[in-house]
Amino acid sequence: MIEDTANRSGEPRYFLVPEDKVFYIEAEERGNRVRYWMFRQLADAEKCLSFLNHQGGLSPSSPPFSWYRRGLHPRVSLSKPDPEMAPGRVSLTVDGEPTDRGWMDASDAVSLSHILLLSHEALEYELRQHVSSRAVHPIAGTRGTDVAGTTPSADPHLDKLISRWQRWRRIYGSAGQPAHDEPRWEAGRLHLRRGYPLPGWTSYIVDPADGGYYVLTATTERRNSPLEASAGFFIDADDVSKYIIWNLGETLRMNCRLDPIAWAWEASGLDARVRWTPRAEYVSKYELITDPSRYFILRAGGIQPENRLLPLTYDELESRLFDGMPEEHRPGSSPAPSTLEPSGFSRDATAKPSEGGQHAG
Repeated sequence: MIEDTANRSGEPRYFLVPEDKVFYIEAEERGNRVRYWMFRQLADAEKCLSFLNHQGGLSPSSPPFSWYRRGLHPRVSLSKPDPEMAPGRVSLTVDGEPTDRGWMDASDAVSLSHILLLSHEALEYELRQHVSSRAVHPIAGTRGTDVAGTTPSADPHLDKLISRWQRWRRIYGSAGQPAHDEPRWEAGRLHLRRGYPLPGWTSYIVDPADGGYYVLTATTERRNSPLEASAGFFIDADDVSKYIIWNLGETLRMNCRLDPIAWAWEASGLDARVRWTPRAEYVSKYELITDPSRYFILRAGGIQPENRLLPLTYDELESRLFDGMPEEHRPGSSPAPSTLEPSGFSRDATAKPSEGGQHAG
């Protein structure tokens, strides 16, 4: 048994316990010791222990908080090894590996899915990046980076998304609808907001990382600070673009009293060109059958209508979004976007405009 020597006053003590060719981490608090983590590799157990020892000094902008907001790592899937006796326990498996890395409480799995894929040196570096939230996420009223300016943090693969976002701002204006805000880069993330900095503003956030793009939603509805939540992970920037523009287009269709195309997609189920794989509870992977390297992962269980975005081209998507829309609302010469009024937060394309929920529309 190896005792953790980095214990802080008033916090649990951790013990690394080798047993039966695996490695447990036990937590001791008020004289009671419980096993919460098991790993098959010593290196993974040591990384988990290092993470536990740093938790007390982490700021809200430090990497573990970012990992949690992003959601499950795209190369990891979760399963329940003993759903009857330990319903809150999950096993973590990395793609391409014959067995799982170990088990843990479900509440720890998201952060550990990122931690176990780092080297010990890389993890130590990340955990020491205690940058204040003011430096990483500018507060309301501070200035970020305009997309028109030059910034080393801007990802050029997202230029098409920015162009399409601007186009749909004009489309909203031509339809007499409040337009969304100018896109902005802040701390390496692309922010696509609506209503900022008015109360209740919402946003999509595109966070390039891990060989692809995490898409998050943010809202300040009934909050003083934005609440970020993971929507999914996309390996290709064009699919990020289709996902976000689809949500904008569906909201406009409903505002024009047109049925959302998601209704027909829901009725049709899984596209024959797409493979669906559950990765965890409420996490699903969709990949092209003819090209498995083209995929996205959504924070939603079951077969979602978004699966039909994958094989579509962007032009095909726009054609469907404009189907039935009045001619004057279609692309062309458009007036400047109208001034945005405070608005609510739309859950998804199938929800009525007045309903609250997941997606920033």
